[in-house]
Amino acid sequence: MKARVLGTEKVSYTSRKTSLPVSGICLYIAYKDPSIVGEAVDKVFISDNLGIRRDAEAVQPGMTVELDTNLRGGISGVMIIDDGTAGKPAK
Repeated sequence: MKARVLGTEKVSYTSRKTSLPVSGICLYIAYKDPSIVGEAVDKVFISDNLGIRRDAEAVQPGMTVELDTNLRGGISGVMIIDDGTAGKPAK
């Protein structure tokens, strides 16, 4: 799924259900959905257990990413498509 990143949040807590530590990154995203006028928004979690933390930490607001999902709908991969600087003057 192609999505525009609106924000990121590092997450670290202990699960109430399993009592195990959970850590990763939440991406707040906007994407096209044919049933919505405008853009849909969502929050997706990328677990540190996936081994893609370095890729996820490189993601910044304004970037466009391609999110891969597993059969259960969880995020299994993230790739930066556009870093958000196209068309902007260099500083």
